Amino acid sequence: PYSLLMTLAIVLLLALLRRGSRSGIWLAYGGCLLAAYTGIHAVPILLSFAVLSTIGMAWSLKGGLGLLRSPYLHGVLAAAVALALSYGLYMTQSTANAPIVFDAEPDTGAVDAAPGRWQERSWSKFKSPLTRTNQRRFVASLTTSGHMTVLPVWRSWVLLSLSVVGLDFGLRRRLAGTLVTAWMFLLPAALSILALLPVGRWYNMNYTSAALPAFLLLVALGIKAIAVLVEKVVGGRLAESNRRRLTWATVGILLLLFVAPNVTAARQHPHLKADWRGVARFFDSVALDGEPVLVTNRWPWVCLEHYLQELGRTVEFIHLWERADLGEKEVAERPKGWLLTAGFQRSR
Repeated sequence: PYSLLMTLAIVLLLALLRRGSRSGIWLAYGGCLLAAYTGIHAVPILLSFAVLSTIGMAWSLKGGLGLLRSPYLHGVLAAAVALALSYGLYMTQSTANAPIVFDAEPDTGAVDAAPGRWQERSWSKFKSPLTRTNQRRFVASLTTSGHMTVLPVWRSWVLLSLSVVGLDFGLRRRLAGTLVTAWMFLLPAALSILALLPVGRWYNMNYTSAALPAFLLLVALGIKAIAVLVEKVVGGRLAESNRRRLTWATVGILLLLFVAPNVTAARQHPHLKADWRGVARFFDSVALDGEPVLVTNRWPWVCLEHYLQELGRTVEFIHLWERADLGEKEVAERPKGWLLTAGFQRSR
């Protein structure tokens, strides 16, 4: 759901920037309700929107506006309704989204009696998302390069620098809007990372994708600031039309530095996705009843089970947690079955 989360982040950021207007009200209610319907993963962006709307309403009340006249009132109401829906739709209907009580590490990784509920890793095996390595991975994810990288590259530092320049430029031009944008970057990122602790997840770059739109808006402000500076320094003796060309040329060169490395990834990445419908059709045509499927992580199970159900097949899935030793044990103990894997990253 990460592309949808980024879209929702844009919608809610626009709602904050257009506070009090008719379009801002529609964006607030529409974005919040859609986020609640999307899933539990949208809670960090909803919480961020709720916090900023509440601060804005408190600030407007302090400035003398009545409660009903506050431009942030609808944002607070929309966020409250959406968070209540999220709790009612997900937290009360299934234990799959509740914070994990870490049990002993499973021997086989098999499915618990509760439908769709995996046995969880032990606390001793859990890797906190707040490590220095994960902080570097977070900075690396700001490259928007389309590649999974652990260490920041030059684009990371350039984009971070541009965001700082954009923050300074925006604070001098439009204080309130720039502060809202900065916090719509910081809050979703922080809340997404902290949310990994109670649910027992390790850090993945995708989890903080909702913070990316606001960050890129700060980068865009930084690019504009540099273009304005170049126009002042170089374009003083140029005609008005040539100064405009110089500004657009500066913006184009800076954008090209970040867009060009993404072209290959944008063209190749869609073709690297697994065709789960095709995998399900193949399995349905060759697998015998009662043959289990050993999977290395949750997504093959989630995707393959969905399309097998459409074909009327019910299959036992056995989770290996990307552990080669569990895979070897299961293969040795079972006379028949299927192993679905793209390879183990490492033994744990």
